[in-house]
Amino acid sequence: MALTNAEKQARWRTAHADRRRTLARITTLLMRRRHAEGRTDEITVGWYTTKVDAYFFKLAFLICDALETDKEIRQLKNALAYCLDRRRAAREAECNLRKTWLKEHPRMTAHDFRRLRDTEVAQWWEARIFANREQREPWHGRERAIMWALDG
Repeated sequence: MALTNAEKQARWRTAHADRRRTLARITTLLMRRRHAEGRTDEITVGWYTTKVDAYFFKLAFLICDALETDKEIRQLKNALAYCLDRRRAAREAECNLRKTWLKEHPRMTAHDFRRLRDTEVAQWWEARIFANREQREPWHGRERAIMWALDG
């Protein structure tokens, strides 16, 4: 006897209930305000020994349970590495911007940089970028319009 659609759905729900519970636990862990539990374990990864909080162990085990294949876990690892590289690059760019701004404004401090970052520093940076672009591309802007008018 063939199963009805409702019976098939009920069987699917019972078979995948553990996966839904795992995903609910992951969501709960990610939504917590305070991540660290204070209990750390020392682990060895390759040549390095590092300390990891118990919270992140729970999260990692739940994610590995939710992802079905090693390929999916590797893809998540690569995506996290990409995000970390972008964060690191953004921090380095901010540090370089601060150093350059402080060099060109000798009487200002790092506190002034943080205070003025959204206003005066942003205007300074845009003007600097525009000046560099004009130096690199001499036919940009007005000069390009003049050359087009002469050719036309």
